[in-house]
Amino acid sequence: MTARSTKPSRTTLALLKFASHTKLTLSLYIADYIICTIGYMLLEKATLGDALWWCTVTWFTVGYGDTIPLTGYGRLFGIFAIVSSHLLIILVTANFVAKLTQYKSDLRALELLRPPEDQAD
Repeated sequence: MTARSTKPSRTTLALLKFASHTKLTLSLYIADYIICTIGYMLLEKATLGDALWWCTVTWFTVGYGDTIPLTGYGRLFGIFAIVSSHLLIILVTANFVAKLTQYKSDLRALELLRPPEDQAD
């Protein structure tokens, strides 16, 4: 048996570095929402209101079924919209939690460095 390396791969490190940028992940999230809305409009020949409704319902709920893609390309695009929204919300949430954890860790470090207060009897 050979020993397996526990060192992370270059791809893993690149993904972790990419995911650690808050502004970038939020920008991607917003851009993907806009792309999904415009894509649905173009593929399904829908109005802007219908496309915004479909994108919002598809992204943030399980979908109501009142507006659905009817074409094959529209359905493939729907799969893209669902998968990309899930992946991006995972990135945004993980990034947010990591930033809060780092903030809490920094506060604890500052408290440990602070000299103890004099206690008066």
